[in-house]
Amino acid sequence: MDENMLTFSWLVYRLYFNLSTISVFYSYLLTIFSDSL
Repeated sequence: MDENMLTFSWLVYRLYFNLSTISVFYSYLLTIFSDSL
């Protein structure tokens, strides 16, 4: 039970981390493109 919850929380953490990294990356790209325009 504890091990499953730990694995689940780890997956959620990884998913959240990946989404936040992608959103930061896209906002950075949008900033570059808007500056170049």
